[in-house]
Amino acid sequence: MVERPFVIQNIAPARFQRWKGYVMKPSTNDRSGDLPYLVRRSLSEGLDLSEIPDAWVDAVVTGQGSRTGLRQAMKAWNHSRPLALIRFDADRIGGYVFESYSPPILCGASELLKGLNEHIQNHPHFGRYVVFSSGGEGLLLVPNPLGSTLPETICSQIEKLFAETTASALSVTTTFLEVSPLDFVGEPATLRSEGDYRLVSGTQALMARLQDQLRSLKNRSGMNAPPVMGKVARCKSCGLRAGEVEVTEKYEGSLCGPCHRRYVVGARSIRGVSVNDLLDPEDSLGGKPQYIGFIYADGNAMGRFFGKLECLREIRDAALAVAELFEKVDQRVKSYFAHQKGEERAGNSLPLSLLGGGDEKIWMLPAEMAVDVCCQIPAWLTDHTSSTLRGLLRRNGIEGLSVGIGLVLCNSKYPVRYQYDLARSLQASAKRRYYAQPDACISALDFEVVTNDGFFGHDFDATRNMATRTADPHFFGTNRPYTLDEFGQCIDMVRHGLSKLSKSQLVGLQKGTADGKDVFLNYACYQIARNRSSYSALFEARGFDREGFADLESFLVSRQPHLGENAWGTWVGDVVQLLPFLTNEATRKGVNHGPARH
Repeated sequence: MVERPFVIQNIAPARFQRWKGYVMKPSTNDRSGDLPYLVRRSLSEGLDLSEIPDAWVDAVVTGQGSRTGLRQAMKAWNHSRPLALIRFDADRIGGYVFESYSPPILCGASELLKGLNEHIQNHPHFGRYVVFSSGGEGLLLVPNPLGSTLPETICSQIEKLFAETTASALSVTTTFLEVSPLDFVGEPATLRSEGDYRLVSGTQALMARLQDQLRSLKNRSGMNAPPVMGKVARCKSCGLRAGEVEVTEKYEGSLCGPCHRRYVVGARSIRGVSVNDLLDPEDSLGGKPQYIGFIYADGNAMGRFFGKLECLREIRDAALAVAELFEKVDQRVKSYFAHQKGEERAGNSLPLSLLGGGDEKIWMLPAEMAVDVCCQIPAWLTDHTSSTLRGLLRRNGIEGLSVGIGLVLCNSKYPVRYQYDLARSLQASAKRRYYAQPDACISALDFEVVTNDGFFGHDFDATRNMATRTADPHFFGTNRPYTLDEFGQCIDMVRHGLSKLSKSQLVGLQKGTADGKDVFLNYACYQIARNRSSYSALFEARGFDREGFADLESFLVSRQPHLGENAWGTWVGDVVQLLPFLTNEATRKGVNHGPARH
């Protein structure tokens, strides 16, 4: 008889039984990296057995085994669910990290989050059960003896750990499923004919069920700041809570408890209280206000990738490999900064490296360096992708790990919270470029230059459309978002091709885009004919015919299907915005006048 696949609907509801005899003991495990050992120990404690058959362990670790044999074994021990899978995920990490404008508090929040991941991994009571913990989320496989409340107890301890560490500023959602080795064994996922969704079983079904439970629980409200009563002074940093602790040597006012805790941690490595305090005077642009680059990079299609992993071993290997990869990229960013600035100027300042791990990372850098770093991230990802991760990606039809990047170039006085919100919108735009060609495995970037009076409101797409639309509804004054290959080519063209071209000539071309594609090309043909020698280096940098005009249209405009059907765009306006942040001496000639305005 052919067994039916174990689907999500077949998972029995979790049972909340009580058993007074189970007491958590401090961990003596020195084999935390050994997943089979973790599974064997959890099964041993869950069934109160000293010897666990290898077949049971293999079923949990690899998702392979005889469902009939496992079912009979569990019945023989009169315990169908001797294990529990615990899933936790921090709530509103971005809101927690970016409540404040102050670099020490921003970095302190990231350090506390990173410390929480490590504390969970090494916790004396439940650290031995951790499958992975990174980026504020994780998975544990714990014993579930008959009548035990251990899964509930560990969930409560994780929630308490987050509350105590962050002074109740960051909450975490936890959930669990009672499971048996049988539940991890499934069949290959199949695609339902009446709809584009997969019917999954085994480990994939368990993880999907946990994710559904998390999503449902996250609809509840998180930890909200208590109201500030009467004339009580608010926190000088976040402005959300009442000020409690005076830090007179740094702030003109008091900090709330959560901000003070973050400040104490961050002040160990960060000087000053504002982004301006971290900038080098040499980073200014011709006496204009200093500009910084806010980079928000996030892995593409990570949810889809993890959803395709077929067993616990693959999930753990992938989670650890992705976290390690982004940590190595973070080190490359810091090394690049130190190399550019010199070791003596690199300490106790930018770059700020924010968030706590996983498949996303945020950096704050001098604006010129931020542009260079974005161009190099794909190569760094390729360099540091482990063979294990590369194999898992290819096995699931993904050629390599790519990222979506939001880049904000702005005055250093522009509120950090606004930088984060805008970078998140830009990152979402970049990811749409990726999802338009998911099989191409492209990294994509969208950027925005914010002037002193820049404001984007709550609808980024509408604001972008208003800024780039022309008289022709099918022609836009931008090519954003770019693939990072396209962005790098554009930067190289500017750096190597503008030795004879002034900024005013490019600005003139940009103004010509307002009347639509055909008018723009006619105007550009006239301008280039008048100043052919000035444009020659630019043509050569892109490999176009410098004498004729046959390639002019393909040189200046291109189809942009991600902007709409029959949509066209041009790079000219994008380059004008980026000119002040390109450090090649040839490009800085006549350009050092601050960012262009829309």
